[in-house]
Amino acid sequence: MIRTLISNTYKTFPRLALFNQTFSSIFTLPTIINPWNLTINRTIMRYHFPRPNERRRIKRHGWITRMSTPNGRKILMRRILKGKYVLSH
Repeated sequence: MIRTLISNTYKTFPRLALFNQTFSSIFTLPTIINPWNLTINRTIMRYHFPRPNERRRIKRHGWITRMSTPNGRKILMRRILKGKYVLSH
C-alpha cells in the first residue's frame, strides 16, 4: 500500500524530477502543478475497499459521469463555486 502511494505521488508530480526543485518552490509556481491533476488519484482503486463497490462509486460519482450530463455539470459547477477541493471521484 505504501508502494502504491509513493508511485501515485510520482505519477502526480512527474515534473518534480525534471526541474529538481524543492517542494516549497514548486507550490509557488502555478505553471508546474495544475490543481486539476491532483484529482486524478481519486479514481485509483484503493486496496482496503471491496473492488465492486469501488468501481460502482467511480462509475456513479466520477468526473466522466458528471461531465456527460447537464445536471452533472451543474453539480460540478456548484462545487466549484463553493470552493470545494475535491469536485468528483
